[in-house]
Amino acid sequence: DRNVFCTMLQYLYTDTATVGLENAVPLYNLAEMYFLEQLKSLCCKAVRQQLTRNTVAPLLQEAVDSQCWAIKDICLHYAVLHYVEVADTEGMSRLSQEILLEIIQAHATHMRRAAL
Repeated sequence: DRNVFCTMLQYLYTDTATVGLENAVPLYNLAEMYFLEQLKSLCCKAVRQQLTRNTVAPLLQEAVDSQCWAIKDICLHYAVLHYVEVADTEGMSRLSQEILLEIIQAHATHMRRAAL
């Protein structure tokens, strides 16, 4: 994507970049390809700050589809911590069975640990 590449160039020249949920996954993957650790961190930070109950499921699916494991883990963690709010969103109904199962298992583990 041209915009993602331009954002990476902006980062290379200015050490800053505008990262939103719409470009976090492809930008992270591009940063990984070019060994730009700080840009990867910037993507993860932006995701942590911008996730909402309505955006977590679509971003989680995109991260899995793109094999962007760091952002997938951030989304999964958010979905588990905010399970009640996230569970009834439209995005959850569109997730693959594998991802839904992973969320449910992680939530169950989280609840068991919280009960100890």
